[in-house]
This record gives sequence, structure tokens and C-alpha cells, in this order.
Amino acid sequence: MACKKKENLLTVIFSAVFATLGLFFLIAGIITMQSGHRFQEMGEEIQAEITDILKYRDSRGKNRYEVYVDYIYDGKSYRNIRLNSYSGGMYEGKEIAILCDPENPEHIEILDGKMVFGIVVGIMGGALLVGAAIPVIVTGRRTARKKKVMSDGKMLYAVIEKIDLNTGFTINGKNPYVIYCTFKDDFKDVIYRFKSDNIWTNPNLVLKEGDTIPVYVDENDFSCYCVDTEKVLKGRVIDYT
Repeated sequence: MACKKKENLLTVIFSAVFATLGLFFLIAGIITMQSGHRFQEMGEEIQAEITDILKYRDSRGKNRYEVYVDYIYDGKSYRNIRLNSYSGGMYEGKEIAILCDPENPEHIEILDGKMVFGIVVGIMGGALLVGAAIPVIVTGRRTARKKKVMSDGKMLYAVIEKIDLNTGFTINGKNPYVIYCTFKDDFKDVIYRFKSDNIWTNPNLVLKEGDTIPVYVDENDFSCYCVDTEKVLKGRVIDYT
């Protein structure tokens, strides 16, 4: 039970971290787009010539670029002014359109640079928020479906086929167990196979292959089911490990 709570807590923490990052990026993207829009309204479009592109590696070994341009604004020349962005199509001697701040002509930006950057950052934020919501929604829907099928569904007694460790999931170095079981519908001559949720108490202590276990199913859709391990194990194994 303790590990089950930790499993749910991990889902909450995972979602909270992604939601926080997503909200941060979304807000940053919106602020950047607003700033870019304001600069586009106040700035004047002029032509500039790329005079230098400096390439270097950052602390993580990634290539970075500093772009410098020359331009003339209001009859005055400005030389080796650093541009705020770089794109793969830039090269020394290329003429590009830039925006210049009339009140501070050394403040320049590439056309739509902030807008594009803000949109990209905003999309990243939205994607992270969606990624944060999915586990919560899936867990909530699974829990609601489980409660509904256990209250309104039909109970079958399935035969335990196998008890396995779920090695694909670990908490504190421990793996949960899962139970595979089958139910044969003699009338339809069909065998249904079911799999339990993660079990953090060793069911081998009280169950074995060939034993029966209750499974609740939606009579109209057997793919909506719940293997009732709690009823079988409750009170029979008290695990303090």
C-alpha cells in the first residue's frame, strides 16, 4: 500500500514539475511575443550588412554564434553592432532587414525574431502542460473506470495463469507483481485473458497458479475490467517491508 501511494505520488510530482516548466515557458513565450510586437510597432525597418560572425562553443560543447552588422540610421553610421539572433542562412557580407529603435539606434533586432522565438517557446510551454495533464487524466480515468466497473460490472472468477514481477517499473529498488488470469466462456467457447494492476505485496504468499480470483467486467465490453487483487489479499498478508 505504501508503494502504491508512492506510485501515485510520483505521478503527481511528475505532472507538477512538467506543469511548472510548461507554465514558465508559456508565460515567457507570451511576454517575448508581446515585447516583439511592441518593438515591431515602434522600430524602423532598415538594411544592414553582416560584417562578422563569431563561432564558439558554450560550456555544454554546443556551437554558438555572435553576429555583428553595420548599418546607417538617420544619416549616422553604426559599425560592429551585435545582432540578437543567428540563422543558418547568414554569412559575412549578406544584407539583411533589421528593426532599429529610433530612440536608441544601437538597439536592433532581426525582423520577427522575438515573435518567432516567443511562439516557439510558447509552443514548448503548451506541449509541457499537455504532457503534465496526460498522466493525471489517464490516472483519473483509470480510477473512475475501475470504481464504475466494480460497482456496476459483472463479477467473474478467473483462473490464475501466472504471477510475474513487473521489471519495467521500480520504486526504491522494488518491482511490483502482476497477476495474469484467464476466464473461459464455455457458451461462446472463448477464453479471456486479464492482467492485474501493479501489486506491491507478494501475492505468491497466498496465491498460486490454478487459484481463482474475482474479475469485474463490463458486460458489454470485457476490455473494461478490473482484477480484484485487493479483496483477495486484504488482511491475508500484512507487509511491513
